[in-house]
Amino acid sequence: MMRVFRRMSLVPKLAILTGLSMSLMAGMMVVVILDVSYENVRRTAELQGHTALGVFEDYAVEGVDGISIGPTRSDHFTSMIWDGDAIEVPQEMLDRVTELAYARITLFRFDPAVGGFQRLFTNVTERDGSLATETVLDMQGPAHAALLADDIYEGYTEILGIPYLTHYEPIVSSTGRVTGAVAAAVPQASMSETLSGIVRGLAFWLVLSLLVGIATTVVALFFLLRPLAQTTRVVSAMARKDFNVEMPKVRSEDEVGRVARAVSDLRADLAEGARIAAEAKSREAERERQRLEQVRVVDELKDALSRLANGDLSRRIESPADNPFPETYEALRESYNAVIERIGGVLGRVTTIAQGVRKGSQAITQASRDLSTRTETQAATLEESAAALNELTVSVRSTAERAAGAEEASDQNRSGAETGASVVGQAVEAMQGIEKSSEQITRIIGVIDDIAFQTNLLALNAGVEAARAGEAGRGFAVVASEVRLLAQRASDSAREIKGLISESAHQVETGSSLVNRAGASLSDILERAQRAASLVAEIASAASEQANGLKEINTGINQLDHATQQNRAVAEETTASASDLLSQSDELLAALAEFRLDAAGLQLADKAKAQADAPTAAVVDVSPRVADWKAAADAAAKAPRAQKQAAPASGSWHEF
Repeated sequence: MMRVFRRMSLVPKLAILTGLSMSLMAGMMVVVILDVSYENVRRTAELQGHTALGVFEDYAVEGVDGISIGPTRSDHFTSMIWDGDAIEVPQEMLDRVTELAYARITLFRFDPAVGGFQRLFTNVTERDGSLATETVLDMQGPAHAALLADDIYEGYTEILGIPYLTHYEPIVSSTGRVTGAVAAAVPQASMSETLSGIVRGLAFWLVLSLLVGIATTVVALFFLLRPLAQTTRVVSAMARKDFNVEMPKVRSEDEVGRVARAVSDLRADLAEGARIAAEAKSREAERERQRLEQVRVVDELKDALSRLANGDLSRRIESPADNPFPETYEALRESYNAVIERIGGVLGRVTTIAQGVRKGSQAITQASRDLSTRTETQAATLEESAAALNELTVSVRSTAERAAGAEEASDQNRSGAETGASVVGQAVEAMQGIEKSSEQITRIIGVIDDIAFQTNLLALNAGVEAARAGEAGRGFAVVASEVRLLAQRASDSAREIKGLISESAHQVETGSSLVNRAGASLSDILERAQRAASLVAEIASAASEQANGLKEINTGINQLDHATQQNRAVAEETTASASDLLSQSDELLAALAEFRLDAAGLQLADKAKAQADAPTAAVVDVSPRVADWKAAADAAAKAPRAQKQAAPASGSWHEF
C-alpha cells in the first residue's frame, strides 16, 4: 500500500491526504455534534418529564379528590399534598398527559409495611404490554433513597428491565410526611430514535459536504499544482543534464510560483555551469594534449642531449610521417638539429685539420731527421732545401689559417650553444606561463565551487521555507532536496576538476625541471666547446710560431756556410718542436675521437683529409742530391743577413 502511495503523483496524494484530513475533521464534528445532540435530546427528555409532571399536577388537583396544591418547593416541579388516602386517577388522564408531554406518568404510594413505594397508577408497561401497577420501586436504587429523604431524583433508571430517563419527586402530606411520589419517565428508545434521526440527517449533509469539499480541493489542487508538475518535469530533465526544456510561465506569487521561478533561475545557472564545465573539459583536453606534446618534446630533448653529452653527433631529432613532431616545438627541433649539424661540421673540419697538422708534423719530423743525417750533403742540397722550406712555410701558414678558421668555427659553435641555452630558457618561460594558466583555471573552478555553494544555500533556504509551509510545502521540500543533491554533485565535480588541474600543474613543474636540466646540459656543452676553442687557438698559435720558425730556418740555411755545426743544432731543435707538435696533434685527435659523427660529417672529414694529403706529400718529398758546398757557402756569406750578423753569429742561434 505504501509502495503504491509513493508511486502516486502529488495531486492524488494531496487529494487523499485532504480527504483523510476532512474525514477526520468530519468525524470530530460528528462526535461533537452527537455529544451536543445527545445533550439536547437529554435536556429535551428532561423538559418533557418536567412538563409531564406539571400537566399531571394540574389535572390531579382539578380532577382527583384527595390531592391538593401546596406551597412551591425549591427545585421541585410539583407541590402536591396527599395524605395517603385512597384516590382514583383515571387512566385516560395519564394517557392524556403522555400524549401532551411525551412522557409516562407513575403515581406511587408509600407503604410503611413494605417500607417502599408501590405503583398505584401508571402507563408504564411491562415487557408483555400490561400496565406495571402494583409493582414496587426498587428499594436498592438511588431513587428510593432520595424520595425517603424528601428529595428529587433525576437520572437513567431501568424500570422493569427497560431503560428510562426518569424524574422522581416526593409527595408529602399537610404535616410534611412523605406519603407517595410522582415520576415522569421518557423511554430511552425514543431518545435513541430521535438521536438516530439527527445522526442520519447529519451524516447525509456531512458526506455531501465531504464529497463536495474533496472534489473542490482536487480541482483546486490540480490547477494550483499544475505548474509544480511542470516544474517537476523540468527538474527531471535537469537531472538528466537536459537544460533545453522550457520552463512554464507562472504569474502567481505563492510558493508554487516562487518555486517555479527559482527552478527557472536554477536551470539557467545550471545550464551556464554545464557550459562552463564543457568549456573547462575542452580546455582540459587541450591542456592534456599540450602536456603530452611537452612530455614528448622533453623526452626527445633529454635523449638528444644525453647523446650529445656522450659525444654522439650522428643522430638527429626525427619527425616521422606517422608520428610527426609537435608543430609548436618544430622550431626547437630544427634549431637543435641545426646546432648538431653545425657542431658536427666544425668537429669534422677540426678533425681533418688535426689530421693534416699531424701528418705535417710527421713530415717535419722526418725532414728534420733526414736533415741531421745528411749534414755532410746539406750544402749540396741547400738550394733545393731552401725551396722545400719555402713550400713548408706556405703549408704551415695555411695550417695556421685553417687553425684560425677552426677557432672561428669553435666561436660559432659556442654561439650556437648559447642560442640553444636561450631557447631552453624560453621553454622554461613557456612552462611558467602554463603554470599561470593552471592557476587561473583553478580560480575559475573556485568560482564554480562558490556557485555550487550558493545553490546549496538556496536549496537549504528553500527547505526551510518548505518546512514552514507544512503539508503544502512537502513536495517543494523534495524539490529542494534534489536541488541540493545537484549542487553537491556540481561541487564534487568542481573538486575533481580542481584535483586534475593540480596534478597537471605538478606535471608541468616536472617538465620545467627537466627543461632546466636540459639547460644545464647545454651549459656543459658550451663549456666543452669553449675548451675546444681554446685548444684550436693554441694550435693556431703553435702553427704561427712554426711558420716564424721555418722562416728563421730559411734565413739560417743561407748562413750554413758559416755555421754547419749550428745548423745541426737547429735541425735537432726543429725535430724536437715537430715531435711536440705531433704529440699535441695526437692529443687533439684523441679528444676529437670522443665525438661520433654522422655519415655527412664523416664524408666531409674524408674529403678534407684527401684535400690535405696532396700538399703535405709535396712538402715532405725532399730528394737529396750532391751540391757544391763551397759555392753555397760563398753565396750565404754574401747574403745581407749573414754580413749583418757575422760577429755575433754564435749567439743568434739562441733565438730559436
